[in-house]
Amino acid sequence: MKNIIFLCLLLLGYTGCSKEQPSPNSPKIVWKTKLLENTKSEGSFNPVLYNDLVIYSTTPSNGNPNTIIALNKNNGTKVWEWKDAINTSIFISFAVTYVKDNILIVCAKRDVYAIDMNSGKTIWKNSVPDGAYDVLNGFGDYIFHHRSALSKTTASIVMANIHDGNWRTIYADTPKNGKTIIFSPFHIIKNLQGDTVITFSRNVSEFDYSKTLGFLTKYNLTKDSVIFNKQMSDYPLDLYFYKRDIMVLSNKELAYYDTETMNKKWIEYNYVPRAVTNDGIVIGEVFSNFTSDKDLKIIQIEGMIRLLDIKNFKTSIQSNALIQNNTLYFSNGTFHAYEMKMGNQIWELNSSNRFSLFDRILTIDKEKDRIYTASYSEAICFEAIK
Repeated sequence: MKNIIFLCLLLLGYTGCSKEQPSPNSPKIVWKTKLLENTKSEGSFNPVLYNDLVIYSTTPSNGNPNTIIALNKNNGTKVWEWKDAINTSIFISFAVTYVKDNILIVCAKRDVYAIDMNSGKTIWKNSVPDGAYDVLNGFGDYIFHHRSALSKTTASIVMANIHDGNWRTIYADTPKNGKTIIFSPFHIIKNLQGDTVITFSRNVSEFDYSKTLGFLTKYNLTKDSVIFNKQMSDYPLDLYFYKRDIMVLSNKELAYYDTETMNKKWIEYNYVPRAVTNDGIVIGEVFSNFTSDKDLKIIQIEGMIRLLDIKNFKTSIQSNALIQNNTLYFSNGTFHAYEMKMGNQIWELNSSNRFSLFDRILTIDKEKDRIYTASYSEAICFEAIK
């Protein structure tokens, strides 16, 4: 009997001293706050962190006005609510944002707003001349918007100061022979140094998309002049920036270029990025001859270092994945957490047991180890895995 008691005590002591802790099977919720009452939202832009605030947007499905809501990021209580949209039929939920100091710039198609994040008051609002898409980029005190062109219409890039919202055209181009569609720029405008910006445009044939051409263009804003215009890889799809270099995605490869020499540093074939983090990590998928079979591959840009490679990855990363404490988080209607060492799933949170999650709504507070997302009715904050 004494031997049995001793063995039990020994086992209990060993268990208590073990450093290995079981992984949680669901996230630890810090708070949940309703964004809307008696209806759901059509979405939200990616939550914006500012001081002690986390800021969401809503487009009520019952036709009520679009809103932007600031919550206390520590406890989820509402601080202010904005209801100053120009056009109620345009979804602010899918707007693009840019933040500088205390100013939040929100672009919902043609409508652009500057909002004081301390008070939630509108600084200015206007509609971009001939604006077409939710494409807005910024650096410093300047923001840029573009208008794409069909047939004989003109594609243009306009620029405004974030403090006054007065637009001026800095570039314009017209499709040749009325047979092309020009997207100019497509997704990205990036400040390189001082008054120099770099843009990416696509000339898309109306009759044969395989003949799409991509052009990388440097502009001098002070002189309103083109520094160079270089044709890129065939059928370009998208462009990603890291520091002063770029990655160009085509239908065959992801190529990493030095923007000074335009030489390729490395190429990854059949690789589609889903997210590029600020610290230079690409989270993406490799497709086998563009079939449904895919691998998850995570790459460190500098040095082309492979951090994780999971063969036959069973789920899909939509966009806006992030990494914190060697854990990969992403949402595609279901929330996922994977550990980075071996690529094993830690937990999965789906709509059947908690709430329906937006695909692209994911922001992290790295200092507090907290992640912010949203469902169709609630803002949600949970703790990152330590």
